[in-house]
Amino acid sequence: APPLCVGSHSIKAELNGKEIAEFSMTVNKPLLKIKANDTSAVYGEEIPAPTYTVNGLVDGDTAESLGLVGLAQTQVKTGDAAGEYEIGFREFVCQKYDVEIVLPREVTFDATERLVKEYDGTDTVLLKDIPLNGSVNGDVLKMDATARFSDKNAGEKKSVTLENVSIKGGNAENYTLGKVALSGDITPKTVVLKDLVANDKMFDGTTNVTFAQVGMPDGVAEKDSVAVGEITAAFTAAKPGKDIKVEIYNVTLVGSDSKNYRVEVDCEVSADIIGSETNASVTRKTEKLSGSKIDEERRQ
Repeated sequence: APPLCVGSHSIKAELNGKEIAEFSMTVNKPLLKIKANDTSAVYGEEIPAPTYTVNGLVDGDTAESLGLVGLAQTQVKTGDAAGEYEIGFREFVCQKYDVEIVLPREVTFDATERLVKEYDGTDTVLLKDIPLNGSVNGDVLKMDATARFSDKNAGEKKSVTLENVSIKGGNAENYTLGKVALSGDITPKTVVLKDLVANDKMFDGTTNVTFAQVGMPDGVAEKDSVAVGEITAAFTAAKPGKDIKVEIYNVTLVGSDSKNYRVEVDCEVSADIIGSETNASVTRKTEKLSGSKIDEERRQ
């Protein structure tokens, strides 16, 4: 039997040539759902034509055959200020289908706490499985996104924008992320100095110390310019002896990226003070070693 056309129909049931029942049936138009897709563009570049998704086509129909080309529209033009703009639809009527324009429901997430990341030489951090608020009908939604800070350097209260937002969960295609004001902190990264080697010295009555080897801090991001600048240190005793401990009081980093780091010393440093107390003399100096300035003016 051919398929029933749209409308009300009277249906009769027969058994052995005798009518045994009669009932009515209504055949509705197929439902055509049309939903705009999120679109992005770079400021100053040509604005792409809005795209949309059509669901519910039957009988081999296509968006083109139904005249749906160019259905989505936006008022934004090349050169307009950066921001978010609405995508609308021109009027569309189809005798064959009931048409439903699906406007995504906005959802948000808790942005009351600032994002925090440790400095890593980049201005982005990946957000994974962030719970979203504002869904309906029991839909449980989460979000993945890339958070981009205003710059890569360590600092507080930086502006943050979201990119590559992906909403996951029940009926995720019916939702979009609403506007959220974000800020975040990039905390300095801790790097470690492991290769300090102190010089032995002749007894001079002071606790001044110089270094034979300083080394590079471990953990500096690739391509960052960071080196050891001044080291404030002293022997723990001024008298002659072997393996006298050297106390490290402060290490200062230099270089264009040094403010993005804090440094810790992770090694035991000791050296010999040679001679006797009868040949004591007092010296004060600042020594340059492998490009690092060593402060030797600290006294016991």
